[in-house]
Amino acid sequence: MDKKIIYFSKEAQKGELLKYYLLNEGIELSLTETTEDADNDLASAALLIYDKESYGSIWASDIQKLRGSKALLLVLLAEEDDIMAKLSVLSLGADLCLPGTTTVIELAAYIQAIIRRKALEDQEQGSVSYGDVSLSRTERTARVNSIPLNLTPNEFEFLLYLIDADRAVSKEELLSAVWGYADSYLRTNVAEDLVKRLRKKLREHKSHLNIEAIRGYGWRLSIDEH
Repeated sequence: MDKKIIYFSKEAQKGELLKYYLLNEGIELSLTETTEDADNDLASAALLIYDKESYGSIWASDIQKLRGSKALLLVLLAEEDDIMAKLSVLSLGADLCLPGTTTVIELAAYIQAIIRRKALEDQEQGSVSYGDVSLSRTERTARVNSIPLNLTPNEFEFLLYLIDADRAVSKEELLSAVWGYADSYLRTNVAEDLVKRLRKKLREHKSHLNIEAIRGYGWRLSIDEH
């Protein structure tokens, strides 16, 4: 599961402090003030946090827009002990409401718990994801932003291996794991050819996932933030 979080708030200081706490847990927090600024990142986020108290009367339309992406979790910060406010945001699609007095440390703990729970759910369902790309182990299918991505069996295995590894992987290791080549010194371009095809398919689907080449070694995955 991707660990990217988007925090919608006009309280920059609070956001920066939360970003610092989460960074130590390997969780990336993106700070933004408007839903429009985050359009390109919504599909690749694991969790959205919307600070209702920062936005006055426009909060309802913002929440409806954010909830339009079914795959995303959503945390709303509502007024403490305001039952009507909680009912309102829940009816608009919020998954969890926290009082506006929630401290940054408490919020960081909630986020970590949600990320852990969702990761376990994904594992039980046999699915993995990296950025906006998700793979189903059981169904042997791939998607970009919920749109089907047609992959050959080897393309699927190659991408799955890189996601599971979550590190740079050598060409020899991939040749052995994906193609079953025992000779690590076998001269073949099958891996390079597959990477070219995969990159083309990802571009056609406007994915932000990159397959980075490490000269003389192999490949690793990364996310293009632009």
